[in-house]
Amino acid sequence: MTEHDPKELALLALERGDFRGTPAEYLQANLHDRDFMMRALRHCKEADERGFVRFAVERGFMSGQEGDRDLLLAAIAVHQDAFRAASQDLRDDRNFVLAAVRANGHALRHAEDSFRRDRDVVMAAVKHAADGRGPGWATGLIEAIMELTDEVFRGDRGIMLEACRVIDSALELAAEELRQDRNFVLEAVRSHGSAWPLRFAPEEILRDQEFIAEAIRLEGDALEFAGADLRRDREVVLRAVRSHGLALEFADPELQRDREVVLEAVRCQCCPGLQYAAAEFRADRGVVLEAIRHRGGDLGDVAEELKGDREIVLEAVRSDGFALHHAAEGLQADREIMLEAVRSD
Repeated sequence: MTEHDPKELALLALERGDFRGTPAEYLQANLHDRDFMMRALRHCKEADERGFVRFAVERGFMSGQEGDRDLLLAAIAVHQDAFRAASQDLRDDRNFVLAAVRANGHALRHAEDSFRRDRDVVMAAVKHAADGRGPGWATGLIEAIMELTDEVFRGDRGIMLEACRVIDSALELAAEELRQDRNFVLEAVRSHGSAWPLRFAPEEILRDQEFIAEAIRLEGDALEFAGADLRRDREVVLRAVRSHGLALEFADPELQRDREVVLEAVRCQCCPGLQYAAAEFRADRGVVLEAIRHRGGDLGDVAEELKGDREIVLEAVRSDGFALHHAAEGLQADREIMLEAVRSD
């Protein structure tokens, strides 16, 4: 490449995501150069630079190459507006439309009405929401799909479960008969891998002890969304903290002062909940020892006087060497404690 090769300079700018800083004439001159366009679109996708696609569509970049599906799909993957450059033959081609929404679910906005009623096309668009661009983008896409498509899809169990897998708020978009279906709501929790879809579950379901018990079995932090009576129910809370120690945060304050409940919470292997125990337990030597045997890092949550207790600090660093940072200053220089911390790491 020469020092001022316009084509390469334009590609370098797009690689940096600097469409606006690229002279328009450099881009205009290469819109019908397939190699340039494929490279440019690849750079734009990596840099999330969508302005170039709008520029190309407005200037007819597909003129003379209407049959080039790969080029058009590469552009659609960057921005939905590229679908507007599709010929009518492509717009009527189900396989092309499926490929387009798999590349960019927002392309459904430009599809013919018949394809917005096509279950496979709608499912492909929903699945694209999981492409990793972030929860805000995924939420916007799924909300748009629900607005664009037939109302029947809000009651389609498969489509709505796929939507719930990607975003927790999809449960709010589901048809009322699905939201009232306890099994569907539990499937949504299982599909999403967290209790967050319960934020959008009907209140009567969240007051159902049998339902909450099953939700807690799937995700212990489901206790957060349970009705107040259930958060005061000792058996329900015990079941929750055994599954997810941090569920202690959502227990009734009286149960946060229940020694057995607290002990079960701090024994939880995945996420012990000492930080949410009543203050007296963070100064309770027995509870603290139980907690730090399971997770030494909990030393940071104990009462200050116990951070200077040599036995407790030793137990903590044996479990997690980084717990040394939470020890009282005088013990951080203790040779035996330092050696145990190093061995633990």
